[in-house]
Amino acid sequence: MKKQPKVGLALGSGGARGFAHVALLEELHSRNTEIFCVAGSSMGAVVAAAYALQPDPRILKRMTYHFLEFFKERIRELVHTMQANISLRKRMTFLARLVNAVSLDQTDFLYSSLSRIFGRARFSDCKIPCSVVAASLNGEIVVLSEGYLVDAVAASAAVPGAFPPLRLGGRWLVDGGVLSVIPVDVTRQMGAELVIASHVGYFSPRREFTDILDYAVYLDDMKGEILAKMELENADLIMDFRDIKVPWYRFDLAENIMEKAHQIMEEQEFRYRLEKAMKKRRRGRSSRRVVEP
Repeated sequence: MKKQPKVGLALGSGGARGFAHVALLEELHSRNTEIFCVAGSSMGAVVAAAYALQPDPRILKRMTYHFLEFFKERIRELVHTMQANISLRKRMTFLARLVNAVSLDQTDFLYSSLSRIFGRARFSDCKIPCSVVAASLNGEIVVLSEGYLVDAVAASAAVPGAFPPLRLGGRWLVDGGVLSVIPVDVTRQMGAELVIASHVGYFSPRREFTDILDYAVYLDDMKGEILAKMELENADLIMDFRDIKVPWYRFDLAENIMEKAHQIMEEQEFRYRLEKAMKKRRRGRSSRRVVEP
């Protein structure tokens, strides 16, 4: 019997919807799929690094809930003003303050929250290879794979407008999803023979908007969807979680998101598609374009 191909995971950005990545890892472990490497962007970076450090979904879930204790309420507080039913004038005033302040939050609470998960662990402490993707303010995709995990993950998860950029290695870095939504190519470059891409973005075409800010958010979501489509072209197997229509900041819905993710995997026959991809790869053939949901 031929060995299992080297499976790599590319975990995409999407805020709270990224908890679907945890469900995916649970599913893979339930069928004894060995993970060779993992890469992540934004929330995908949080899950990727946590899993690489302790490759056990049960431990990952405990870390997830620990993370929520220090992250959930503050995130909801940060976006409350933008979500509240207030006038456009007040929203624009708020936006002006936002621009002048660089971000909604000028403290280091994101970094301190992530420190509770990763402590002083380094990439070299990971049990499996891990890469984290961030975007530089010079317009470059930056792949981080050495140093302290908390530094890399904090940079990759620094959502523009919500958190200030993080200076690392002489560069100002922000959320990886700005330039790379799902780091498929990075995963391939790490040596993966079969790349599973986990897509947790959300974009629904529409023509009506509540105000100019709603329109701006819509355009950003559209940009992310276009980037994701390009990156997914190079994936062997796509797990599409876009039916999880939850705002990015609803970290309090983690349990519901994971349950929905398991349901979606069953509906999309993930196990069957994974086995099909494995067989094709064992025969030395690319499995692309035939294993999409």
